[in-house]
Amino acid sequence: MRAPFEPNRFGERGMHDFTPDAERQRPGCGAETEPHGPQSELADIVARPDGGKAIGVGETDTCARCGTFLRGEADGLRVDGVLYCTACGVRPDVDYLEAYRASLWGKRDGWVWFIGLTALYSLLQALVVAASSRLLVGSGLDGIPSETIWRFVGRGAVELATCAVAVAYFLGRPWARLGFVGVFAMQVSSTFVTSPPGMRGFVLVASVLSLPVLLFIVNGTRQRLFFKLEVSRAKLKASWEVYANNPMARQGLMLALLSLAVPPLGPLALGMSIVGLRRVDPAARPPIGRKRQAIAGMVFSSLSSAVSAGWLALKLFK
Repeated sequence: MRAPFEPNRFGERGMHDFTPDAERQRPGCGAETEPHGPQSELADIVARPDGGKAIGVGETDTCARCGTFLRGEADGLRVDGVLYCTACGVRPDVDYLEAYRASLWGKRDGWVWFIGLTALYSLLQALVVAASSRLLVGSGLDGIPSETIWRFVGRGAVELATCAVAVAYFLGRPWARLGFVGVFAMQVSSTFVTSPPGMRGFVLVASVLSLPVLLFIVNGTRQRLFFKLEVSRAKLKASWEVYANNPMARQGLMLALLSLAVPPLGPLALGMSIVGLRRVDPAARPPIGRKRQAIAGMVFSSLSSAVSAGWLALKLFK
């Protein structure tokens, strides 16, 4: 019988290859050797999608969406720590934060339109001040304190400055963000000076409470995107969670809370909350959440709907 390690008549060794350890070294434990075994055979048959040479199994990765073989980040894009091929990495459902950024880049939101309307209000105020000043001049300046005249002039100047800055804000001029805070301070000072002594404390308290709201508006993520300023992905994520993550569930909850005061809105809020709950899918891309809000909306809207149904039943069977 032929020994299992002896060559056969074709010059090959049998299945039981008892090659001494001195002749066959393990990778990483000595001199470099050629790969052998199943990994070597698989590396020879796995080819790159672009028709290039074969990729070793230890050197490849695959797209998390379509499974295309990639040679690391050189052939793909990494989105939120996950590797995708170039075609999948730019899809709006994969890099949904960049798609959210693009959808708001240079776009006016409700606050921008509100500030644009303040320009019209300030212009109207300036015209009123100018008309009042003209009446004072027409009636003669004798007996009118100079302090009163300067108050009219200062108030008109503040209103014109507010109008100009608000128009610049509406047009997306970056300096208008800081300028609007400046005219707010001017408005507070002007109102404080022209108010009766008994009202000045109220004006001061209202101004202090309004300042954080103003800073939140002008420095918010959507405002920065409107002015085409860079925003980190963390802030994009936070803004997306508030405004774009399952808005049906959020709106259903808001309407359900309102229905507690206006019960006829209960059925509509209940329907919106049910739709929002059915859309919840944390495993989707992008992930769809707000499950708790949808459930809360269903609870509150069910209560208001029950109240509406009870009131209607009493009216019908009275």
